[in-house]
Amino acid sequence: MISKVSLRNFKCYREAELDFAPLTVFAGMNAVGKSTALQALLFMRQVFFCHRDGDAAIPINGRLVSFGQADDLIYAYGREGDAQNILSVSVDFSNGMEKAVFEGERKNVGGGGGIVQKQDLAVCRVSGMSRSMPLFSDPFCYLAADRVGPRVNFKSPSSDEARLNWIGNQGEFCVWQLASHKLDKLKILELCAKENGIVADSLIQQVSAWMGKMGRALRVTADMNERQQSAWLSFSFLEGENGFGIDYRPTNVGFGLTYSLPIFVALLSMPKGGVALIENPEAHLHPKGQVVMGEFLSKVAASGVQIVMETHSDHILNGIRLAVKHKVLGDSAVKLNFVAKGSSERDVEMVSPRILPSGSIDIWPEGFFDEYENTIAELI
Repeated sequence: MISKVSLRNFKCYREAELDFAPLTVFAGMNAVGKSTALQALLFMRQVFFCHRDGDAAIPINGRLVSFGQADDLIYAYGREGDAQNILSVSVDFSNGMEKAVFEGERKNVGGGGGIVQKQDLAVCRVSGMSRSMPLFSDPFCYLAADRVGPRVNFKSPSSDEARLNWIGNQGEFCVWQLASHKLDKLKILELCAKENGIVADSLIQQVSAWMGKMGRALRVTADMNERQQSAWLSFSFLEGENGFGIDYRPTNVGFGLTYSLPIFVALLSMPKGGVALIENPEAHLHPKGQVVMGEFLSKVAASGVQIVMETHSDHILNGIRLAVKHKVLGDSAVKLNFVAKGSSERDVEMVSPRILPSGSIDIWPEGFFDEYENTIAELI
């Protein structure tokens, strides 16, 4: 498990140490550095595969994460004599014995100091990266905030795409993966949910069961055409004693189901020891669905898959709080990181409220999911 990430001259962080737990949540206002924490992990995975393939320089823009140019990635306000051109990311793992480190700098021409390729970093040091580490192994997935919406056909991944992120950054390979493995048994049986009182442990049945908890009971259907390398998806809904009704295309049931589907497929496919990075799991979901999503993420984290996520949803947070209160997840297994601008616009501050065993939170920094109370106070 990832236990700590240390950053130096990485985007908005001149110097920072970020602590992690089985379920790590980054929250805060827009443009303060939440996504940057996830990007640091994505960058390290990208570095691992580039360096393993023998690249002399590390591309700034890759399949997992793209930054633009080196100047967009390296902290812009380096102090005089502060080695501001050196960027460093290190990842500590929970056994205390393993640590992966990357250091790089702008790629220069000889001693002239000019930038040869603004999209490359010269490697100063790479150490400790191993295929045995969770961040660099196969049980890994990343889902960006801009996931694929409802559509008729979904594509299959190339071997290179599957190697880095089998589900696709936007969840674009989710339906293909579901159709390919729909009858597989869950690798973590503790995640099995009851569907209409019956426990069924195949992937597609469990995806249906969990998604049905967010609102209407439903059935997910996924099929594929290997020759055309495409897959398709449909949803049907329980209609009382008549069973499930007709199959609907994703384009006819709104965004919420298709947008959340990759999260359920990815996490229900993961084995223990896997790592999942998820941005805005609440997108396009009704508040009840967001609470269920928070409880689901908590149960997955409690079952041995490390989850690192960014969210703006107090409903997701409340789902996690309920999971702690109901002892689905221990309070020490959750790490809340509230990110905010410091006294200077150049600084980033981190506060870590704690969820207590009762589900309550020990401190509420200004701006930490307090807008509802602020609005109600003004209305009354």
